[in-house]
Amino acid sequence: MPARLAVSPVTGRLGFTDLVSRLAGEAPRRDRDRLLFTDLRPELRASKIGAIRLPRADGSRLTLTEYFQFVLDLAIADSNLAHSLRNHYVAIENAILDPTPSSPRLLALAADGLLFGGAAQERTGSSGSEPPDTKVERLGEDEYLLSGRRYYATGSVYADYLSLPVTLDGVQRTVLIESGRAGVGLPDDWDGFGQRLTGSGSIVLDRVRITGADYVERPVVDSGRPRYPFTFNQVHLTTVVAGIANRALLDAVELVRSRTRNYYHGTAGHVQDEPVVQAVIGVASAKAFAATATVGAAAALLEQSWDAPQDFGLSLEATLAASRAKITVESLALEVIDALTQVASGSTLSTERGLDRHWRNLKVLASHNPSIYKHQVLGAYELHGTQPPLSVYF
Repeated sequence: MPARLAVSPVTGRLGFTDLVSRLAGEAPRRDRDRLLFTDLRPELRASKIGAIRLPRADGSRLTLTEYFQFVLDLAIADSNLAHSLRNHYVAIENAILDPTPSSPRLLALAADGLLFGGAAQERTGSSGSEPPDTKVERLGEDEYLLSGRRYYATGSVYADYLSLPVTLDGVQRTVLIESGRAGVGLPDDWDGFGQRLTGSGSIVLDRVRITGADYVERPVVDSGRPRYPFTFNQVHLTTVVAGIANRALLDAVELVRSRTRNYYHGTAGHVQDEPVVQAVIGVASAKAFAATATVGAAAALLEQSWDAPQDFGLSLEATLAASRAKITVESLALEVIDALTQVASGSTLSTERGLDRHWRNLKVLASHNPSIYKHQVLGAYELHGTQPPLSVYF
C-alpha cells in the first residue's frame, strides 16, 4: 500500500473508499501479471460506478469538478481503471448535454449499472462511419450482418454495450449492441507497453446481426452555436496523468521511508534523513500539487462551459485550458517519476514493485494526442488569435 494514501470526501461520499484502497494495493501485481479487472465487474455494476453523474431525483448532479476529483482518486489507485471508464463517462455526458431520442434509453441502462464501450477506428488508422475493412451484408429491411475488427476499444472488454458507427445502405448510423451478442469478440490483444489493463485492443465482429432496433441517434450539430465537443475527453485523460504523478510521489515516499541504510556517499544514517533526498521529495511534492491544481483549474473552466453550453466563448476558454493543462501536467508528472528513480536508486528496478508502470502508463496516455500539436495551436492562438480546431481532443 502506498504511503499516506487517502481519498477525497467526494470518493468517500460516493462509497468507493474501499474499492480505491484495494485497487491501490493490487496495482503493482495486476500490472505485472496482466490481471484484468474482470473480477471486479459484478462490484462495478452493483456499485453503479458508471452512474455517478446521472441526475438525482431532485434534478441535482455531482458537479463536474467533483467528478474529476473522483477520477483523480481512482487514477492514484490504478490509472488503468480510471482510463478504462472514460468512454463510458463520455457517452453519459453526451446523452445529457446533447440529448437525442435515444438518450433516455442510454441513461436508463447506465442507471441500472451497465457500462458502455465502443470503437470507431480500425488498426489501419481509418476511422469514422465507414472503415474500409468493415463488411455489411444486407438480410432485409433494417437487418444486416456486420463483420470487421475495430481497434482502440478502450474499456470495451468491461462493457455491457458497445457503440459502433457504421454505414448501412449508404446511411451513416450508430448502433448500440450488447457486448455478449453472438459474433462479438473482445480479445485482450492490446499490445501497448502501458495501460495494459484498459482493454484498449480490439472488438471483433463476425457476422453480428444488426436491426433497426439497435440504432441510436447522434446529437444534432448546430453550426450556428458551435462548441468544442471533446474537451471533456482531454480533461479526463489529463486528470489520469495527474493521478499517476501523485501515485509516483506516494511510492517515492514509501520507498525512502522503508530503506534502512543510506548510500555509501550519504551524509546521514538513513535515506529519509538525507538532506538531498528530502529536497528531491519536497520538489516532487510541489510538482504533484501543481499537477493536481492545474487539472482542477481546467475542470472548473469546463464546468462553467457545461453550465452554458451555447456560450462558445466559455467553450473556447475551456478547451484552451485543457490544452495548457495537458502540456503542463505531463511535464510535471514526468519530473515526479524521475524524482522517484533518483531517491530510490536500485530499489526502483524490482519488477515486484512495478514502478516502471508509472512512466509507461503516462507515455501511452500522452500519445493519444502528442503535446507538440498543442504547443503549436496555443502559440497560434496567443500570437494571432487563431482558434483551436473543432475536432478530436480539442
